[in-house]
Amino acid sequence: MPLEEFLFPKEAIKYTGTEKVEFEGSTYDFFITNFRMILHARSGLPLLKKERIVSEKLPEIVNMNYKEKGLAVKKAFLRIETEKKKLELSGNRNNIKAIMKELQRYIKIPEEETPMMKETKETVVMKEVVMIPCPYCGALMPQTSLFCPNCGAKRRS
Repeated sequence: MPLEEFLFPKEAIKYTGTEKVEFEGSTYDFFITNFRMILHARSGLPLLKKERIVSEKLPEIVNMNYKEKGLAVKKAFLRIETEKKKLELSGNRNNIKAIMKELQRYIKIPEEETPMMKETKETVVMKEVVMIPCPYCGALMPQTSLFCPNCGAKRRS
């Protein structure tokens, strides 16, 4: 059975991965439609073909993480998270990078939930210090000081 038989009405394939990806110990072809991402695999003898389909609706994807492992030959991993589950795809790094970039075009992850886009917000507390002259040496000292930091004289009340 071709993949088209598993598509919804008005669903069209927008992207096809260049190579197979690995998911939970099996290899799949990767597709993105206008509604969802699909992993599709066929196995078995010609008359007894089995179809395996894994799909996730694009709006349900809330986060993606990319990483690479290996020294000489790098293998890429793409973790795709929905609110209910996590899927990890792996394979050739150029193919996985292309899949990630293509998924980014179709999904909208809110900026406040995207770790790499998060801005660090700090609260700055500014304290105003009034400086007064020391009655003995004339050096400026904080109004709250009991002793002059220059001459050590006790501040007059």
